[in-house]
Amino acid sequence: MTHWHEWTDEQIATWQQALTAVEEGDLTTLGELADQGFDFNQRGPNWTGAPYVARTVYRDDPPVSLIQVTIDQVEFVDDPAEIERQPQTLRFLLEHGASPNDSYLVRLTPLGHAVQMECEVHSTDGVLMDGRLVRPLLEAGADPLLPADNGQTALDHARRTKHESAVRLMEEDRRSPSGARTGMALLGLVLALAGAVSGVGAGASSAFLSGLILLVSAFLLRSRRKPTRALWKAALLVLGMSLLLASVTSGTLLVTFIGAAVFILGLEFDSNRRRTRARVVS
Repeated sequence: MTHWHEWTDEQIATWQQALTAVEEGDLTTLGELADQGFDFNQRGPNWTGAPYVARTVYRDDPPVSLIQVTIDQVEFVDDPAEIERQPQTLRFLLEHGASPNDSYLVRLTPLGHAVQMECEVHSTDGVLMDGRLVRPLLEAGADPLLPADNGQTALDHARRTKHESAVRLMEEDRRSPSGARTGMALLGLVLALAGAVSGVGAGASSAFLSGLILLVSAFLLRSRRKPTRALWKAALLVLGMSLLLASVTSGTLLVTFIGAAVFILGLEFDSNRRRTRARVVS
């Protein structure tokens, strides 16, 4: 990843546009940047003014990540009605490539940082975040047992600060999904692919059975993380395809209609959810 000192003025200006959008919770602008291929996992100067000032005054300051800025912005939330703005921004960044385990502070991981800011907001402003920052990080794959530079994990930090909702969420995340469930999901994926291939030549029953296996595997994971959502999507696609194959041999219009509906649902699964978030203007 190129250090921001090597960026052109245009690249710095684009970074500053993203920085401002994160600070304001402007998901529309962030969505436009995502469409342009912006890298939300990079780090840059914490400055939104003239690029030459960033190159001189802020040259020796440590670069910031957009996740770091997003979590920091919670400190400025003084209206309970706006409490969802930063969690929405955080989810957007995570869904568009920002790493949930990229340590950027000496003492904290992003998950530990989220725990700290939720505690500070609660103690100073009386606003109860109740895991609103912790939850999307866990769903994106943040590791509650990943130690920071001082050896302290996010779970340790949550226990020490008595952040009970964060402790509960992280302990639940540790229990699910287990290695056995993940293995079953991978097995379901292999069987689904094999069934889909054989179903084209030998009928739709094997593809339909594989789709059911994949569907059960996704259910067993009981998680909203990206890999699990991908399993749900694959299951719907395989089931829809198998029903369409069955309709070719049976000639039943109802089966054709159901198969097409399931297949389209699989195509739209999760992608519609992301587009909806991108259109939200806080």
